[in-house]
Amino acid sequence: MYTLLPLAIVSSLTVLEFIYLSQVNEWGNEAIRILAAPASKPIADLAIERFKELFGVEALADYAASGTILAKLEVGVQADVVIFASSDLGEVAVARGLVVPESGVYLAYVLPALFVRADLSPVVKCIDDLAALDARIGVANPTVAPIGAEAYYIINQSTNRDKLLSKVVVQTRDAQELLVLLKFGGIDAAFLWHVYEGELRGVAKPIYPWECGYEFHVYSQVAYITVNSKNENLAREFIELLAKDSFIKDKLRELGYLTSISEVYDYVANHSSQASMHHYGNRALTSKRNNTAPYIKNQCWW
Repeated sequence: MYTLLPLAIVSSLTVLEFIYLSQVNEWGNEAIRILAAPASKPIADLAIERFKELFGVEALADYAASGTILAKLEVGVQADVVIFASSDLGEVAVARGLVVPESGVYLAYVLPALFVRADLSPVVKCIDDLAALDARIGVANPTVAPIGAEAYYIINQSTNRDKLLSKVVVQTRDAQELLVLLKFGGIDAAFLWHVYEGELRGVAKPIYPWECGYEFHVYSQVAYITVNSKNENLAREFIELLAKDSFIKDKLRELGYLTSISEVYDYVANHSSQASMHHYGNRALTSKRNNTAPYIKNQCWW
């Protein structure tokens, strides 16, 4: 009987070791690949760190404009998870069979703003004020970057449209390049997402389109599992983490991301001067659905 006990212990340990090694083989030697828009970088970075902490699995991220991500998927670039800065591009990816439709998760909302160099902010209170200055404006490429399309949408509403367009001196590949140019003085103003305010503190100040009476769009960031994922189970775990992890949601709010439509309304109200509220009364808060013409969909008036 006593000789059987060590054998039973050894047998149990062998089974446990097999289970452990199976888990290591399943997760330990794998990594998932993320393609994310620059505006989603803080979201992806938080999720990657949290994912490794919880699962012991690496996630490798590449960042590119949302339209570029779509183009990469179309030519067969392998990825497990994609994060778009605009939900309409996610819908295009679904329509073209590039992502798993039911895996889609809405992560956060971002708003457009014109960031103007701090030393110009005393004289530039609205977008139109740039028309009278010798200013250099930067935008991201509108064919691939949603913030670029939004920049032209806002500029095209101005009575000083032609003057403002003549001051657009650069189109960058994505918002991150635009941020660097503004930081280092290559341009005087740039259209970027509101969440860049922290990175530009002391360098540039935001002017919000609603304060000038302009219509604008709310952009929802969305993540999907790709149809060519090589690690679909891990990708699903990553998506679940993005959708449900309260730690990530709390951190996103700290970084300035808006995690619900009610937060969007609160943000707009809290960043509206009394003068602009009185002068413009009805300003449009447009739910962003499509960054190609026509721009206005599901419009609700502020």
